Amino acid sequence: MRRLLILTWVLILLAGCTPVTLPSQKTGGQGAQYVAAKVSRKRPGEEARAHVPDLVHGINAFATDFYRAGVRDNQENLVFSPYSIELAFSLAYAGAREDTAAQMQEVLHFLPPDTHHPAWGALGWYLSHMERPEGKEALRLHVANSVWVQQDYPLRETYLDILGRYYHVGLWKVDFIRDRERAREAINRWVQQETEGKIRELIPRGALDEMTRLVLANAIYFNGLWVHFFTGKEERPFTLVDGTPITVTMMTQKEIFPYAEGEDYQAVFLPYKLGTHVPNLLPGGESPGVEMLILLPAAGHLDEVEQRLSPEFLASLRSQAEEYLVTLKLPPFKFQSDPPLKHLLQDMGLNIPFDRKRANFQGISPRAEEFPLYISDAYHQATIDVNWRGTEAAAATGIVLIEVSGVVSDLQATMIVDRPFIFAIVERHTGVVLFMGRVMDPRGATSDG
Repeated sequence: MRRLLILTWVLILLAGCTPVTLPSQKTGGQGAQYVAAKVSRKRPGEEARAHVPDLVHGINAFATDFYRAGVRDNQENLVFSPYSIELAFSLAYAGAREDTAAQMQEVLHFLPPDTHHPAWGALGWYLSHMERPEGKEALRLHVANSVWVQQDYPLRETYLDILGRYYHVGLWKVDFIRDRERAREAINRWVQQETEGKIRELIPRGALDEMTRLVLANAIYFNGLWVHFFTGKEERPFTLVDGTPITVTMMTQKEIFPYAEGEDYQAVFLPYKLGTHVPNLLPGGESPGVEMLILLPAAGHLDEVEQRLSPEFLASLRSQAEEYLVTLKLPPFKFQSDPPLKHLLQDMGLNIPFDRKRANFQGISPRAEEFPLYISDAYHQATIDVNWRGTEAAAATGIVLIEVSGVVSDLQATMIVDRPFIFAIVERHTGVVLFMGRVMDPRGATSDG
């Protein structure tokens, strides 16, 4: 079945990296010096590409696990980027050892290290082609990683090699010991820049202290226009999960879309304009592209559908979808989320990396053999704006490591999204879930057309 939806370190630093001077807008501000990686990401070979489907399956499995953990016992809107979270923790996984690595592999659905990092390199290489759009209306997908390290803290050359070769990242040298607030501001400026200003303060005040040795960060930005714009607008009722009816503005259109339905759901896939050439990464399957899944559970069946979420279920939706002429009525929505990443991951069973007595990140630094590193906290923020013309979404993840010491179809359907629903943004060719969430109440979080 096609997998889809089922979308630091003085001596070693000087030896493994070359200092460079970057343009002022890329420096991260005063107090941060960039050191470029000695090796860089290259076009992936067949062996690395062969593991991408398993990597994508793991990302999507984490997406559905984290979704359920995030919506448990609350009725709030949610948006997050499983891609961003998985990528940021992969930077830590590269230095994890023994039980720490084993638990990360299990809970985060990571591959064994020897295949995990090359597969990420291949997937990152593929998605990087969407960073060079052709034309004003082309889809934009930008992914960036950064590693912020105490300026005199030693890193292993093997760790630096993985960062550069597979994650296209060098190092920012800062001073967490004597000037941690300026370091925090530099990290947040970097995140703000890489997300087009959508994520402004990922690392909060008080998150860093004099024992901070690294911050691992990822940022992702997406901006896409619908292939088919919504042109209609009407007021319609929307029933909240408790049965309360409200009135919302809905975007309307009637177009050919991939559509599927079951006894307790409807699903439609809305494509975005690509506008640029993206090479195939995997043999066969769908052509490159990005689309949004709108999954509408039947009235009273939200819990049941949410419990069925899995990479296989998401993949089955796309594989059974047929071209229907769909009359679609969808409320625009715009909101942001900052789920308690550390606590949710601990609830999911990821505890060792956060345990100062058990965590083992000796693969990051030789100093960690005597003075262990552990993850003191992890942060995630995401925002999404779905409107008449398209979608803008951004997310960022930060991990703090502390040192101890078409054609008209005869098939037709009507889909009125007038109750809580689930959404996902998925890259079609690989099937990787880029963003995922749900809308429980679109009021007060509506995007203007």
